[in-house]
Amino acid sequence: MKIKPRCLSAGILFADVGCAPIDHAPVPGELVQTDRVELTLGGCASNVSINLARLEVPTGLCGRVGDDAFSDHILRSLANPLVDVSGVSREANSSPGCSLIINVKGEDRRFVSTTGANAKFAISDIPEEWTNEAEILYVGGYLMMEKLETQETVDYFKAFQAKGGKTMLDVVLYGTRPYWSVLEPLMPYCDYFMPNDDEGRVITGLDDPVDQAKFFVDAGAKTCAITCGDKGSVYYSESDKFRADIFRTEFVGGTGSGDAFDAGFIAALLDGCDPYETMRRASAQGMSCVRDGSATKSVFTKAELEEFLQGRELKIEQIKSRLPARLAAPRRFFTPQPSRWERVMFLIGSYSTAIIFCVVTMLCWGSWANAQKLVNKNWRYELFYWDYVLGLLATALIFALTLGSHGDVGRVFKDDLGQAMATTPGQISLLWAFAGGVVFNIANILLVSAIDIAGMAVAFPVGIGLALVLGVLLNYVNDPGSSGNPVLLFVGVALVALAIILSALSYKKRDAANADPDAPKKPIGKGLALSVLCGVLMSLFYLFVAKSLAKLEPRPGEIYDLTLGNIQLYGNALQQDKLTPYTANVVFAVGILISNCVIMPILMRFPFTGEPVESGAYWKGKFGDHFWGWVGGLIWAIGMTFNVLASGVASPAVAYGLGQGATLMSAIWGVFIWREFRGSPKGVGKLLAAMFLFFVVGLGLVIATKLDAGETKAVDAAVEKVDEATDATVESVGDAIESATDAIGDAIDATVEKAGELKDAAAEKIDDAVDAAKDATDAAVEKAGELKDAAAEKIDDAVDAAKDATDAAVEKTGELKDAAVEKVEDAMDAAKDATDAAVEKAGELKDAAVEKVEDAAEAVQETAEKAADAAKEATESAVDAVQNAAESAAEAVEELVLPEDAPTE
Repeated sequence: MKIKPRCLSAGILFADVGCAPIDHAPVPGELVQTDRVELTLGGCASNVSINLARLEVPTGLCGRVGDDAFSDHILRSLANPLVDVSGVSREANSSPGCSLIINVKGEDRRFVSTTGANAKFAISDIPEEWTNEAEILYVGGYLMMEKLETQETVDYFKAFQAKGGKTMLDVVLYGTRPYWSVLEPLMPYCDYFMPNDDEGRVITGLDDPVDQAKFFVDAGAKTCAITCGDKGSVYYSESDKFRADIFRTEFVGGTGSGDAFDAGFIAALLDGCDPYETMRRASAQGMSCVRDGSATKSVFTKAELEEFLQGRELKIEQIKSRLPARLAAPRRFFTPQPSRWERVMFLIGSYSTAIIFCVVTMLCWGSWANAQKLVNKNWRYELFYWDYVLGLLATALIFALTLGSHGDVGRVFKDDLGQAMATTPGQISLLWAFAGGVVFNIANILLVSAIDIAGMAVAFPVGIGLALVLGVLLNYVNDPGSSGNPVLLFVGVALVALAIILSALSYKKRDAANADPDAPKKPIGKGLALSVLCGVLMSLFYLFVAKSLAKLEPRPGEIYDLTLGNIQLYGNALQQDKLTPYTANVVFAVGILISNCVIMPILMRFPFTGEPVESGAYWKGKFGDHFWGWVGGLIWAIGMTFNVLASGVASPAVAYGLGQGATLMSAIWGVFIWREFRGSPKGVGKLLAAMFLFFVVGLGLVIATKLDAGETKAVDAAVEKVDEATDATVESVGDAIESATDAIGDAIDATVEKAGELKDAAAEKIDDAVDAAKDATDAAVEKAGELKDAAAEKIDDAVDAAKDATDAAVEKTGELKDAAVEKVEDAMDAAKDATDAAVEKAGELKDAAVEKVEDAAEAVQETAEKAADAAKEATESAVDAVQNAAESAAEAVEELVLPEDAPTE
């Protein structure tokens, strides 16, 4: 029947053979009775079409069936005046899609399917006129039709959106393949993506349906609605994010419930409903389907739906802001490139990772002191400690400027430090972290001094044991809510403290056996006082750092630990005026450095033990001396950074407690690497075995404090097993250690005996070598005498030859002297003749010059006389002219001034 469809439904068409719910699935060879087995309509596209017809929505159906009886059944079941099946084509010599559905009471349904003719369906099978008429395009069963997984389908979705329609996509998964690589190109042109949570988990690798929905929306889908069975559904778009509950009813079978949900969703969209009403109608329609084992029989009609919804509300829970789903877990098949916003400061996301980080802390805190064993023995601890502090600060800065300054989620180190310094509460947080560094530095120095004064047997149980118990207690009191099961925590701490005491007793017994009875006893009182002070201070430093750390505060008074999981739930709402772990770590290290600049010069001048250390001694050290100090600081700082990061998930109390298990690592180094207990008396082996056992059990209990109920039961069972085996284990391990000690002693004795034999043989060889050397020396002396005589003879010959050469040279020198004298006399005669000729010539020149001078003087005198006469004549002429002019001038004045008749004198 031809109609004008409002919805175009395309995809898989199935015939379902289903059974009424049975008590259990049959095992091989078993026959299980059911009330009925029936043939019904199935497949996403066909189910949605029939359900839309019940809701009075005209629908055009597109798909492929075969030419058998099952195909006839499908077409008969689709006969409805509101469903146009002209878009369904029949494939010759083929069967349709068919599913065998097994319904087990209280369990999800099981399917055995064949795709059949559906595999031949392509997007080009959709009638062109329906593309223009329909308002919504629904494709169901995608990823089950290989000819639909083409660029042509992507282009069709894009064109349908361009003409103003809405696109909706549902999927069916079978087998295992990279589904996301097929889905991703279609996401930007999908208005509504409608998987269930199992399908979302397989595609994305994410467990939480909210994370799944966020993943698909990030990939381009406008809206994602995920059905989650009896856990409700999730609606996720840029503007609306919420979880919806379900309407409760008697559950018979879940076949087709997702298709009924989709049909209710489509009908609500066509009626112009908002997202909340859309999900309310869709949830009601999906609920109506599960009242029967078939896919369509019990689905509401429009009237039934409206009657059911009257007076009923669906519980809605808003979803808080979350990080992109890409951050929640790795995907199995495809990893899109994250955008810049998605780069996150490195934080821990799980308790298991936090435990691993705490184990790394144990390794680091229990191993850093080994670096001192690798420096020059003359390099004092006070000098080593300077480099240790510098290495610690450098490492903290490296972490802060890399992992602590990465991305946009969290506060990068520079910004975090700036916001804390800008306010008084922020400055207080900085002071807490700084004080933690100062207190730790003092405690660490006191611990080393206590060990030097009183020995490991006193310093370890008092200092480290007291620090462990007090530290865990203080951190638990400061933040009990995040610290887990207090009974497991403190029993575990007690066992670790007992292990530390056993370690100290082992050292005491070893030292007592090896002690010199005449040596002065160590001042236990002074060492004990230092150990107590060390323990109290060491218990405080981690609490101070914890007080400076930021948590999440999405709303005033609502506080959550700073973990990756909580950021995903509550957004990037870090507390202001508090510090990230990386910033706190740097300020903590600065506190250590500055306090060391005050304390260490005093200790160098007034050490607890040993001679004073020169203030300039540090600068005289070689590179190797400084290098191992830097390495020690680097190792300890890595442990501190890992521990502070772990505290956000494991809690400060648990993280600190596990970190102080570093004593276990120290014991492992001492027992198995440095062989500090070699040759120890009987009984020490059992003490060490018990120590290791209590360490392992105690640390296991501390770890178990934050496990869930199931995991805790498993731990309790394991602890019980351990308790049963404790006595036997202690005895057997102790005997093994003692046996190994005895074997080592026997080996040492054998080695000493063999060394004696080798010594005697070596002495004999040395005597032979001395004799041979003496003989060689005598021969050398004799040869040297012969060489001396030959050399003397050669020297005499050389002297005679030199004397003859000298006489010849003297004779030759005399001959040369006579010839030279003769040459000089000839030269003097020639010079004399030249001088006489020159004097004679000079006389002649002198007379000629005098004559010339006299002639010149006469000429000058004559010229001067002529000039004087001329000058005289000229002067007289000038005087006459002046006189005449004066007289003429006077006459002219008289004529101009006086009248002719004026009297004159």
